[in-house]
Amino acid sequence: MAKMKQLDEMADKLVPQIMHKIYNTVSTELSYSDLDLEGDDFNDAHDYVMTLVINKLITNK
Repeated sequence: MAKMKQLDEMADKLVPQIMHKIYNTVSTELSYSDLDLEGDDFNDAHDYVMTLVINKLITNK
C-alpha cells in the first residue's frame, strides 16, 4: 500500500477521535463560562465555537 494512502487512512481514523475531543472541550468551556446559555442557544453557541476552533486550526491563527 502506498504511503500516502496509509497516511490518508490514518487521518480518517483520527478525525472522529479529535472531533470528539474538540466537542467535549467546547462543551466544558461553555459550561464554565459566564455566558447564560441554555437549550438551542447553547447548541448554537457550541456549533459556532467548534466552527471557529476548526477554522483557526486550519489557518493556524
